Amino acid sequence: MDSNPSLPGLEDFLRSLERVFFAESDVKLVAGKNGENQLILNLRCRLGILDVLYHYRQGTWGYTSPDTCPGGETDHLTVLLQHLQNQNSKTIDLEEINLELDDMLIVIRSIGPNSIALELENIFTALGKHYVHYTQGLAAMPYEIYIPVIETAPTAPVLPGEENPFHKFYDYWAVYYESDTDARIYSLKQRQLLAEDLYYSDSE
Repeated sequence: MDSNPSLPGLEDFLRSLERVFFAESDVKLVAGKNGENQLILNLRCRLGILDVLYHYRQGTWGYTSPDTCPGGETDHLTVLLQHLQNQNSKTIDLEEINLELDDMLIVIRSIGPNSIALELENIFTALGKHYVHYTQGLAAMPYEIYIPVIETAPTAPVLPGEENPFHKFYDYWAVYYESDTDARIYSLKQRQLLAEDLYYSDSE
């Protein structure tokens, strides 16, 4: 693991991320199974989760929407990562994003090639949609959310073409509260914290 990697275009990539996410950044480089460059990205944003969700909905955080920048390029993570890729011969992908907010740490782990970049906007839409539920009716603010949790118990087979390849981002999350020693598992489908134990892992 290289905590100070040197890749062509990396400094510009990080500067653009800092502007788009209102954050300070650093990155670690991990060699992938097939020799690709896997990035672990750390972003420190001096906003709380509610402020982030508000600015995200306005199109002023995490990406620049066409409404706020008519005729301009959508400056989201997919575009920035592609610009970085264009300057490098080896494949580059995101293994993990750690978003450190004033009141919460959000950890997003890859579940496949380009999964984080392609789904980041949808993940933040889900964070806003489920906010009332994972804060237990606004009564308990988690200090960390880990996305996703992968269920390892046997499930019914899914026929080809019937499944969103990124659906695992939206099945289960691990949620950490000051009042609990261990993580609680939040089910997005049930919109509630699970009472029973769930066999899970943090990666496939």
